[in-house]
Amino acid sequence: MYKIILLIFILVSIFACDNQKKLVDLKENEAFVEAMTESKNSFYYINTNSYPSNRKKLPIGIFDSGIGGLTVMDAIINFDRFNNTDLSYGTDSLKDFINEQFIYLADQANMPYSNYAEVGKENLLAEHVLKDVQFLMGNKYYSSNSSKNYEADKQAVKTIVIACNTATAYGKAKVDELINITGLNIKVIGVIDAGCQGAIDALKDGKNGIIAIFATPATVAANAYPKTLQKVLQENGFNANIKTYQQGGKGLHESIDEDLQFINKELTKPSLDYIGPSLQNDKYPLKKELLTFYNFNTANNNLLFNKENLGSSDTIQINSVENYVRYHIVSLLETIREKDANMPLKSIILGCTHYPYVVDTINTVLNELRQLKINGKQAYKNILVNKVELIDPAQNTAKELFEYLKENKLLNTENEQIIKTDQFYISKANLNNPKVETENGKLTYNYKYLVREANDIQEYIKVVPFNNKSISNDILLNIKNQLPETYKKIEAYIETSKK
Repeated sequence: MYKIILLIFILVSIFACDNQKKLVDLKENEAFVEAMTESKNSFYYINTNSYPSNRKKLPIGIFDSGIGGLTVMDAIINFDRFNNTDLSYGTDSLKDFINEQFIYLADQANMPYSNYAEVGKENLLAEHVLKDVQFLMGNKYYSSNSSKNYEADKQAVKTIVIACNTATAYGKAKVDELINITGLNIKVIGVIDAGCQGAIDALKDGKNGIIAIFATPATVAANAYPKTLQKVLQENGFNANIKTYQQGGKGLHESIDEDLQFINKELTKPSLDYIGPSLQNDKYPLKKELLTFYNFNTANNNLLFNKENLGSSDTIQINSVENYVRYHIVSLLETIREKDANMPLKSIILGCTHYPYVVDTINTVLNELRQLKINGKQAYKNILVNKVELIDPAQNTAKELFEYLKENKLLNTENEQIIKTDQFYISKANLNNPKVETENGKLTYNYKYLVREANDIQEYIKVVPFNNKSISNDILLNIKNQLPETYKKIEAYIETSKK
């Protein structure tokens, strides 16, 4: 009996060691891999043997840490660079993905993803990304945040778009390995390669210049864009002197998502909870000597300060999306001016999917700064020589997605019967989990970033459908104004869900 037990122990140990050897990028997320691929009692388990075989009719899955990824979805659904009849290159005034269905996930409860890297929780960030992928591949969701039991009738997906730069930078290699382990051969497309190719395509004159990356602090810290740009430049045989500068947009995408630690329109004076750029912030300092450059909008409490005027205040807090843009664009140009004042800025890659929401504001600020004179001289004369191209990676992402579906015969045609209503989901703090720490229904900052650890596999959040309770009217209005075609799909889904 002892020998039998010993033999079983040895076999299990060998299997475990062999399994560990197989994991490369995923070795720090082994617990989740086991939960999804082996533990049949786990909420996250997916039986890959029962995954739909007719992939063509399945939806396309897209996810982001919030609503920002809807800009990528909007670019995809409005994409028209191919002929829908023969699939050749060239517009035909018909949207290329008109016969496709989409499932979108906004992991709002765990956002912003960028903060995890800042506090050294990269493996926890990767776990969130893996759970996003598991949700899209799986069939489970909750009908509401108060529901104790999940529904199990969501469709699986045929391909996945990671519509988040931070998730791509820290999670795509792990996702690719996870998909490989499942043996399902599901294509995963990230936005970073697409953004770099777009920036290279914009270098039409072949001359020296600067490509700037405006992204979340975590994406900047990963250094994924400069590395990928260098690779793409070499692949394209580009010999000009191209330099890269990065600006971490601390607080911008959080303000777009109405994170109260970065923006609170109820306030009339500075808040102790504020964690955005400030006079005291070493990493993202507001500089009084640059107030003329920032040209902040101070109306309607868009900027909070503690004295009668900005100049005398020792506490200044940004409290509007516009002012976050103003701060970061000036900070970027000042960094360039200090090191390469005579090199022209050719393009800015919008390295966060939230940033296309503020393209108009970025262009307005750039135009103001192009005309700005200090002591009679243009402040950025040699940097802002020509129009700066704003590169949205979403366009090249749509192109890569279409080409993959075309090559693998996964595109649906007009005559094929598929469910045409797209689906939209958002994550909320799991109030039924006693371990979860919340405030006003949201995960606390301390619990979200400091308490939780990777490989403690549990349901921190619940994924629920978009509706008028799960997403604010202000955010829906913003989507309606900025992304009207996507808004129509959201509106149709909400109406269908009511029936």
